[in-house]
Amino acid sequence: MAAKTAKQPGSDIVITTAIELLGVGVFTILAGISDDMGAVMVVIMWGIVLGWFLLHTAEFQKIVGSL
Repeated sequence: MAAKTAKQPGSDIVITTAIELLGVGVFTILAGISDDMGAVMVVIMWGIVLGWFLLHTAEFQKIVGSL
């Protein structure tokens, strides 16, 4: 039987953070192209935030309740 190798702890965190940083960089570059593109990117980012609020209402209620 082959021995199971343990998954390195924190590798998911590193990958997730790297992808998020790449996404932020792309948003920043796209928003810097022109004022019109910047406005479009702001609308898209607010859409992402509102979508998160709709998908995580219980978590949002905990955040608001702790304020």
